[in-house]
Amino acid sequence: MRHNFKEFEKNVIDLYDELSSALEAADEKRNLSHAEVLCVLGNMACAAARDSGLSREVFIATMEMAYMTESIDSRQIH
Repeated sequence: MRHNFKEFEKNVIDLYDELSSALEAADEKRNLSHAEVLCVLGNMACAAARDSGLSREVFIATMEMAYMTESIDSRQIH
């Protein structure tokens, strides 16, 4: 079980780093607004939730909990 969690943790961190790098590169080339980034990431999160079979209620509750527990600084994209 511990091995699976460590692998999951590494995958999540790697994914976050890759997304962060991609956003920085795209912002340098296109000067993206926060609304544009939110639109793309929100659609990706919704698609992943639907594909995984997560109910609408659970998805919204999860996103609300994640949004409310983070500090403002950690929510900023740049």
